Amino acid sequence: MTEVRYATRDILQKANDFALKKKFNRCVDPMFIKELPDDDTRYPVTFVMLHNDSQIRTSFYIPENIFESITIDLDPAAFIRLPKVEIGSPEKN
Repeated sequence: MTEVRYATRDILQKANDFALKKKFNRCVDPMFIKELPDDDTRYPVTFVMLHNDSQIRTSFYIPENIFESITIDLDPAAFIRLPKVEIGSPEKN
């Protein structure tokens, strides 16, 4: 099994607002996030990279986006708080 971190629209909005406030390099237009469905959609993390030794550059798969992903710089605490789900097939006996 593999663990995959993800964000909901609410988590993306909070992370993006924080990135804007802290003037991190990667964030998105807040209106883009507000236009995402307000439901239980999970946006999985597709890319992670340590950036500036104090931020974690994180890309999320967004099927509604023409580029299919957005990137937001997160502080380490926010990245660790991202929920996780296990994926993969169970082992056969």
